[in-house]
Amino acid sequence: MKKILWQVEPDWTNGITEILEWKTDILQSYSGAEQRIARRLSPRRTFEFSILIGGNERARFENRLRFVGGNSWYFPIYTDVTYLDNDANTGASVLSCNTIGRDFVVGNKVLIKSEINNTNQTALLEVAAVNDYSITLVNPLKSHFNTGACIYPVRLAVLTDVPELTRYNDDLLSAQIRVRISEHNAFSNDISHLPIYRHFPVLTTHPDWSESLKGAI
Repeated sequence: MKKILWQVEPDWTNGITEILEWKTDILQSYSGAEQRIARRLSPRRTFEFSILIGGNERARFENRLRFVGGNSWYFPIYTDVTYLDNDANTGASVLSCNTIGRDFVVGNKVLIKSEINNTNQTALLEVAAVNDYSITLVNPLKSHFNTGACIYPVRLAVLTDVPELTRYNDDLLSAQIRVRISEHNAFSNDISHLPIYRHFPVLTTHPDWSESLKGAI
């Protein structure tokens, strides 16, 4: 079945929740020694967010939802958005942007999106190479994009359950969306940015002391 691009942006009022799930088997011997075996190549990633749409956007969303249903979508990773540093002309194959720490992967898709004269302009293209400050495309652009256009990494994803649509009138609806990424998370292979102590990576993120920390012994 042909993959359809997910085009409804989240309602950022409540933000986006990303859930990471690991799966590990624990084998215990008679002596009490344990062996832990990872059952997944990378953590399962799930995104939860709400949407609020109306007008033509609502009609297009409902049509796509009925057509695709539980099959795979091309899902933009909204939390990893970056922005075009310079104008990209028609025929260009290199996008100037900051990719550091973002989920751009060679062989996957990238979504370029901007609004010109109140009209959304988008392009879904394949990534040939990724550098810290540029993305090289397999095929050149077929249209012009101005500086500041949004650039999203794209992953294949599926809806974990059927969204329940709340209708406020005949033109406006909201829904809670939950999608699961169905691809391997390439970030799990790259921990070069973390310091190493006795062959193990060190988590350097400081806690949020706005609330007291709790621990158990």
